[in-house]
Amino acid sequence: MLKKLLLSMLLCLTTAVVFADLKLENPECRTVILSDDGTWHYASSGVEQKNYKEVTLNELRSKFPKLKGKPLKVSGVGVVIIDTYFIKDDINDDSPIEINVSAIPKGITDKLETECEKGCEIKAYGQVAIAEDGYKTLVLERLEIEE
Repeated sequence: MLKKLLLSMLLCLTTAVVFADLKLENPECRTVILSDDGTWHYASSGVEQKNYKEVTLNELRSKFPKLKGKPLKVSGVGVVIIDTYFIKDDINDDSPIEINVSAIPKGITDKLETECEKGCEIKAYGQVAIAEDGYKTLVLERLEIEE
């Protein structure tokens, strides 16, 4: 009896694995779910479920400590200077904010590095981080480069 039960359980687990969805990443670094019924859809990145507060760069600069830990959306010009990523109001802005892109897929950061040498419009989604020494940065969860 125990053997039959174990065999039945093993058969159920094997069937579940065979009919599981397949996750892939497309060239734009978006996750695509391929279903066993032949359909597909984009996976939710989790960003849509959060209530990101849209703030300007000036608001971010002036309220950095108050915004710490809150999900934010900031629009501006993204630039890369010697392997460091920044967001600015415009290309002439002399007080950019550093953005931490460690959680951003490499394909997107590569695009920022190669196609945005002189800056391009971006939307940055993330949270403010302030180090013990007072260093301020915006830690990104998502980055959109405007076409």
